[in-house]
Amino acid sequence: MRFPIIRRHSVETTACRVACLMIISSSLACSDNVLTNVTGTSVRPTRVFADASIPDRSSDSPRSFHRLTDDTLWKFVASGKGLAIVGIKTPGQARGVYKNEILIGRAERTSYVNALSHLRGVHIVEEHPVLPTVELQFDDFAAFSVVRALPFVDYLEPTAVAIPMDGSTCGDMNLYSTSSSDIAFSALGDVIPWYYQEGYNNVVNAWNRTQGANTKVGVLDTGIDPGQDQFFSRFNAYPDPNLTRQESIVTPDECGHGTRVAGVIAAPQDGQNMMGIAWKSDLVVEKTGTDVLPAGHDVYFAIWFAYNAGAKVIEMAFKTDNYQACTGDPYSDCSGSCYFELQPDGTYAERCLYFSSIADEISYLYYQSNGPLFVAAAGTVLPVGVPNVFFPAELPEVIAVNGMNRDGSRQSSSNYGSKIEFAGYVNAAAPGAGSKGSTGVVDLGGSSGGSASVAGIALLTWAAHPTWSNVDVRSRLRFSAQHPYDQNTGNGFGAINAYRAVGGFEGFRIDGETCETQFTINTPVELNAVASGDGPFDYLWSTGETTGSISVQAGQPGETVDFFVTVTDRIENLHRTVYHDIYTLPANDTRIVCSD
Repeated sequence: MRFPIIRRHSVETTACRVACLMIISSSLACSDNVLTNVTGTSVRPTRVFADASIPDRSSDSPRSFHRLTDDTLWKFVASGKGLAIVGIKTPGQARGVYKNEILIGRAERTSYVNALSHLRGVHIVEEHPVLPTVELQFDDFAAFSVVRALPFVDYLEPTAVAIPMDGSTCGDMNLYSTSSSDIAFSALGDVIPWYYQEGYNNVVNAWNRTQGANTKVGVLDTGIDPGQDQFFSRFNAYPDPNLTRQESIVTPDECGHGTRVAGVIAAPQDGQNMMGIAWKSDLVVEKTGTDVLPAGHDVYFAIWFAYNAGAKVIEMAFKTDNYQACTGDPYSDCSGSCYFELQPDGTYAERCLYFSSIADEISYLYYQSNGPLFVAAAGTVLPVGVPNVFFPAELPEVIAVNGMNRDGSRQSSSNYGSKIEFAGYVNAAAPGAGSKGSTGVVDLGGSSGGSASVAGIALLTWAAHPTWSNVDVRSRLRFSAQHPYDQNTGNGFGAINAYRAVGGFEGFRIDGETCETQFTINTPVELNAVASGDGPFDYLWSTGETTGSISVQAGQPGETVDFFVTVTDRIENLHRTVYHDIYTLPANDTRIVCSD
């Protein structure tokens, strides 16, 4: 999906015209306009930051395009038919956008775009409807170098790169295990994989509270296979008079990757295949490529489309380029949005470059009051994962996920490092793509399977707490994980207990004294029923009281008094009972302090 294209004719530029650009840059630096985004939300973009609170582009990743020389950067731009995304800022300011604030006025931005349209060899292709960026096409290196040097240019980076799409990064699609230890079945006959069970992600119990209705996930991937009927006639197969699921999808899926990722998250309960974690959620699928190595431009506009379509969770199981060993001249042997580090063995290690346009957009949306939650695959490298997290999973606004084996160890091909936030069990069960040989239940391994599972659990969490922000949901995911206070480099905070994340009634305890001395016989004892979960709860004590806390009287010296309370979770209609004894020390006991 592309935004309406605004096209202008380019005319020949003279030295005077370039000089005029400089004058325009300075004269409009103070303009202030209210900008309205496509959802109708007004954003006042101009707030001048004179202090160091707004970092300049030198604080971006060392893999940013702006660190490249003109000659090197032009190779990338030229390989993508001369197309580039240009960020626009007020001259002298650190950048054009920071977090959720646009730092340049609308009129000023428009004037610079108009000025660019009058440069020789520069063509306006498309303007972003809200953010201060414009897509340009250059005829030659001279036009490119003139624009890059302009004082109102925040950054310039390629929109597309020459990456051969041979399907090699789509991953194998094998039939999922039908062993009784690996699957169970729903009442309708849908496959329920082992990691949905209690002791792993505990999705089956989370479904007692929510199945993801009234939430929407945006899947940015390789599309949906038209032969997978779970996303067509069977998407609304489950009979629910109060719910009609909505979807917007793009076909085809030559890779089979996008079909599987979307299925892990949102495949319906239809009695004929497998069911996704958030199987009542709505779905929007944007196709960012025919492989899991999308061009930055496609990702940039897909993110915005998914957000404007109402996606609460945006799943990105891709990387901006691959990580491999290259020999000889990197630019002739390895094409793509990458740079190369010479290794001790004489090979070049290819690393993903960092797109400032995508990073700014994700940050801008994440910090909105209604911002989405971004979930991304950390990356999968065969045969052994590497200690770095791929872009965009490396961004602080994005949840980076890798793959975890059944025994809790990191799947060997999944990347790892300090930026890993959670792990998802793999291999995940997914609906297959006919284009790759099977529309049955197949597997999805690596960080792609892991991130899709975490995205599904995030949807369940948001469905259970519809008024929460993305920060609230992210925090709940952390404190529902295996070790929320230990973010290790292997699996981050670990796997998430979905039942805990949605506020499930896992248990409760009674807080209060368990014994008394003869000196406190007539002192009331406070007993508190402390439930783990979101409730709402009903209480019924053995004394007949129906509040969460009660005041009771201990027995006579040497006597034990029994109390109990039954707590009921109203949503799940689940009852749990706990007993509590208070023992009073005999009158002749010389101890002053009780020992439990």
